[in-house]
Amino acid sequence: MTRHEIGEKANDALASGKALLRSMTKGAIEELARRAPELANSLDRPFEDAAVTFTQTLKTIDKRTRDERLELLRAYRTFIETQRVYIEGKIRSLEAI
Repeated sequence: MTRHEIGEKANDALASGKALLRSMTKGAIEELARRAPELANSLDRPFEDAAVTFTQTLKTIDKRTRDERLELLRAYRTFIETQRVYIEGKIRSLEAI
């Protein structure tokens, strides 16, 4: 795979990640607005900040060498997976109430 192809794939992954985050943010905000409007209003800013941080993180990673990108992306994936597991645990505990 050429450097150009790797760059294109990285850009595609970044665009997909942005689209996924936008979609998840929109869905979460809509659900919160339906269930708890006051909470939705207080969470709008953190969701926006998270989207910006995600984009900045991926842009920073894209400036590294291939090996550094792989290492950073794997570490970032672990970080996000940890957050996902934590959030799912919180959801399960709330649903059990």
